[in-house]
Amino acid sequence: MQMEMKLKNKVVLITGASRGIGRVIALEFAKRGAIVVAAARNIGELQSLQKEIEQMKETCLISQCDVAKKNEVDAMMETAFTKFERIDILVNNAGMGIYGFVHEISEADFDTMVNTNFKGVFLCTKAVLPFMMNQQSGHIITVSSVAGKRIFEKMAVYCGTKFALDGFCKTLAKEVKPYNIRVSQIYPGMTNSHFRDGMKSRPPYSEEQKARMIQNKDIAQGIIFIAEQEPTSMIDELEITAPMF
Repeated sequence: MQMEMKLKNKVVLITGASRGIGRVIALEFAKRGAIVVAAARNIGELQSLQKEIEQMKETCLISQCDVAKKNEVDAMMETAFTKFERIDILVNNAGMGIYGFVHEISEADFDTMVNTNFKGVFLCTKAVLPFMMNQQSGHIITVSSVAGKRIFEKMAVYCGTKFALDGFCKTLAKEVKPYNIRVSQIYPGMTNSHFRDGMKSRPPYSEEQKARMIQNKDIAQGIIFIAEQEPTSMIDELEITAPMF
């Protein structure tokens, strides 16, 4: 119980929170008494999440936001700060992938992946930093992928966006250290999430295969573990793999 209350009343902003990993992350923070700010493009799914959190007698503010659009990101941050007067944790979770050889990937596919996976993290991080720097505290947690450490065929652009995140986050950590802001990355392996359903040309997995993958809650609990660290420690990287897959 003591561990669960470490996040009590912490203001946590989560992108890509309407479904999949992001939704479970939001619910896990809410279970621990955190104030959740849930952002995504699908307002209907956000409203469903908000209702579920409020049934737990916890607070949830929702924001319809495309992380690739600066005006929407800035408005989301300003609304959250105006209401709660601080933002303690940013979870950069929004992401997507398109499966295919480089010669098959269109320019539009490239732009979509780069704008969501990399530019979106940049915009959200840039927008939250003034608030965190002013309050002299904060934690930025980015959901990356093992594809940011290893290469996978037919995922060159996706891997590129995740490798870019690695350099961005590690450099950011040095820049914001004087402001008592932590920067962490989590690297999930093969996860049973809706994310894979949207990957074009990717052969479907069987139900047996899905059962042996990492589950959304595994990733969410990893993020909680990162966020609950004592002031004397920080987890800058956490890789989660599926040992039986």
